[in-house]
Amino acid sequence: MEIYPYPAIPYISCIYLPIALYSGRPLSKLLHEEMMSKLKATLLRNTALILGSAIFSLLICEILIRAFGLISPPVSIPGTYRADSLLGYSHVPNANQKTEYHGKKNHFVTDSDGYRINYRGEVTNPEVSILVIGDSYIEALGVENEETVSGVLAQRLSDKYSLRVKAVNAGVAGWSPNHYYQETKRSLALRKYDLGIIFLYLGNDHVTAIDTTHLNDLVPAPDIISLPKSLRLSDIKASIFRPLSHILERKSRVYFLIRYMGTWMSAGPISPRPWPDISPADTAHCRWTAVGEICTLINQQFQQYQTPVIFVFIPTIFQASDKAFTKYISQRNMRADQVDRSLPDKKLAEELTRRSLQYIDLFSPLQEYKSAENIYGEIDSHFTLEGHTIVAGYVQSEVEAVLDSVLKAKMIGH
Repeated sequence: MEIYPYPAIPYISCIYLPIALYSGRPLSKLLHEEMMSKLKATLLRNTALILGSAIFSLLICEILIRAFGLISPPVSIPGTYRADSLLGYSHVPNANQKTEYHGKKNHFVTDSDGYRINYRGEVTNPEVSILVIGDSYIEALGVENEETVSGVLAQRLSDKYSLRVKAVNAGVAGWSPNHYYQETKRSLALRKYDLGIIFLYLGNDHVTAIDTTHLNDLVPAPDIISLPKSLRLSDIKASIFRPLSHILERKSRVYFLIRYMGTWMSAGPISPRPWPDISPADTAHCRWTAVGEICTLINQQFQQYQTPVIFVFIPTIFQASDKAFTKYISQRNMRADQVDRSLPDKKLAEELTRRSLQYIDLFSPLQEYKSAENIYGEIDSHFTLEGHTIVAGYVQSEVEAVLDSVLKAKMIGH
């Protein structure tokens, strides 16, 4: 028995046969066009239904995440950075803005030189001045400036010695050792310091060579969507997709969760770049040689002003936390006996020791801390409020030893 592929015969006779006779078109073609038209309408209706359901679901998720405070993405404040002919980019001077970083409300305030300063109680006419340079771990937009490593350190020294101590926070997110060298030259030319502290984050403060000529290539893209300069994929990304991604990261909790959940689930807290050089078989250790050479140049700059300098190694969370380390290597099918999580510290320590540079390695103290996971953020791998306090405490004793004669002289002056 043959199954007729089209609508019922009476329906065909009453509707399509007169149309076919009148138009002179084949009945089969009319039926085919009708079926395609209905198919298109069905597809459009189903597509609209799916998109509408997806948008509605995302809105519900956004509302629930915000209502229960499940996650709050970091907020990059518009107008935080400006183009800088020497450094590529730096902080906007005389800024005074409010921000919310992972749910914590803070203030971003800078002085006339673009250094981050306290929202309240800024130290004036300091008796002891310390220059602190680093990347986002020192900039620390997640806390108030007085809660950063530099702020806590200055307050502790002030309380202990009854002196006005100011630790200038010259940290800027995304900077590398090449930036630290340029910032050292700029800062030392502006005012006199009693000590310099350069923080080196072992997660990404590794460079292949001394290079201060391409710093302008690293200027953060503004959160403004514009027409691309050309049809090249890199220009399209820079003009459209990257600004759009930055905007969505600030505005949408759901987008931030989707954007980083893969990284977070596979390796723990978000880290800007892969953790380098943990395997003895790696051949990229020469990067720490370049960092050592830059540290030598930085030290020479401080020597010109008869100012001591200390280099501080900041380990990644994967080094300090046993839990994060185990998760990191298991997700990458690595065995613990195949890697050495202290290897970056060892390689950089060798370079600085060979150059007779003073350094503090925080790997062992942070690893031995009773709750290393509390030092770093659960989603974002930057220091928590507790982390800043702990790091400042470990650095304090070394700073006091270096500044011993200065602190005693100032106290006698009192």
